[in-house]
Amino acid sequence: FSSMPDLGLKVSTHRRPMPWTELRQGPILVQFFEFQQSDSELWPPGGSLEGGVDDLVARAATFWRDRSASEPAPDPQSLARIDALCAEVRGLVEDGNLELARRRLDQAIELNRTVRSALVPHYVANVATLSGDLWTAVSAQKEALRLAPDNPLYRRNLTALLTVPYEIFSAAETFGTPSP
Repeated sequence: FSSMPDLGLKVSTHRRPMPWTELRQGPILVQFFEFQQSDSELWPPGGSLEGGVDDLVARAATFWRDRSASEPAPDPQSLARIDALCAEVRGLVEDGNLELARRRLDQAIELNRTVRSALVPHYVANVATLSGDLWTAVSAQKEALRLAPDNPLYRRNLTALLTVPYEIFSAAETFGTPSP
């Protein structure tokens, strides 16, 4: 049992997939992952993750592959525009211009609402990782794998992010502000 009363937090871990957090009034920012009932098949009975992160990511990829078979193909012109924006983002990142890369990613995210290209959340995860925002990186990389469940790079990246020690995540800043 661990608590941080100055932040209004009481943390308690139980043998379940996710611990809970009790919040009290105070000026804090809470980042969390919400359990999605539609993903309940991913979690083993009793909530034990005995197979580890690799097993969880493999089950998720299989689950999403089965679900994505019925989704329609994206519009080729919109997909080409997204590919071009992502290529531009890659060049901007290689040049060290993360701020402009984020702005181009914002455009790609907006366009991707109807296209569902896995490349966009993958690039969001990359830029978030470079910026020290590991919470955004995990969320985005999960979305990339959901959209392209057979992509081994997305699977490896998500597994790697999910095995980063919690201390590193808790020290990470919000998107756009690098960690010290």
